[in-house]
Amino acid sequence: SKKRLYEKVSKIRDVFIDINEISILKTEEELEKFNKINEKLNEWTNRLQDDRFKIALIGTTSAGKSTFANALLQNDLLPEDDKTTTYTSASIESSNEDKVVIEFYKDIEFEERFQDLLKKLKIENESFNNLTLSTLQNILKEDWQQESSYKFEIEGILKDRENIKNYINKSTLILNDVTKENIRPYITKPEIARVVKKITIYSSKFKGMRELIIYDVPGFDSPTQLHKEQAAKFMKDSEVVVLVHGYGLGSDLNEAQVNMLKSTKDEFGSLLSNKMIVVGNKIDKEIPNDEMEAKEKIKKLSKDLTDDLKKYNVYKENNF
Repeated sequence: SKKRLYEKVSKIRDVFIDINEISILKTEEELEKFNKINEKLNEWTNRLQDDRFKIALIGTTSAGKSTFANALLQNDLLPEDDKTTTYTSASIESSNEDKVVIEFYKDIEFEERFQDLLKKLKIENESFNNLTLSTLQNILKEDWQQESSYKFEIEGILKDRENIKNYINKSTLILNDVTKENIRPYITKPEIARVVKKITIYSSKFKGMRELIIYDVPGFDSPTQLHKEQAAKFMKDSEVVVLVHGYGLGSDLNEAQVNMLKSTKDEFGSLLSNKMIVVGNKIDKEIPNDEMEAKEKIKKLSKDLTDDLKKYNVYKENNF
């Protein structure tokens, strides 16, 4: 439990405080290692003191994560269109008041992330303000570069550059009129959402769930690498990862997605797949009107999803 883990981490942290006070560390290497461990212990302590229960909703773009989140919210806040791409993560927190807080990247932060994308393609001496589409095409000679998702993301950023510049360094925006129409542009419009650092939706609709936080993250197939990394961070930070599977999409699980869940650990060393719950969604779109046919269809859809989970060795009876 969190309480027992907190007690253990606190004891270790006390030892590190004693070590620091008696100054037995002499070399820079020893001090550097000590500081890294101490910093991690502080992070663990802060997280274990946090009583809020965090849930990350994951899946592909059309799986219905936002629909599922809206059902939990008892409010139609997040865009649900099957053709809508989520470009940024939204954090939904319990509150006594309803509002949305939207934070934007500063120019230095956005440039750092743009440089990370360039490094993936081994591009040097270029920047967000200076790189052009024609220069990009001339630089990328290798097939792997031309086919990389990083290339397509950089192209998208450059095409939207002038609009993006309107939102970089923008002051934090607070929306008191909490409607889907007001929130949608900051989640689904790439020329805006690419610059969104954080969206927090505060809702009074969590009846009986006052300490709950829901992370609605971009799909596994999100075109935005920056926000995929953000999504991974939210998954690591969550107590439960809910994999939302959209029935009627065929299998929206693939090996790369599952391998990420099976290989990525949170800060306590727990694999994401070990804290995963699978939810079948949009089943109503596949069910015929005839009762007997409906029962058979539900049985088949459930078996197909179970078989997929078993194929990738992530099936557990208690997580489905």
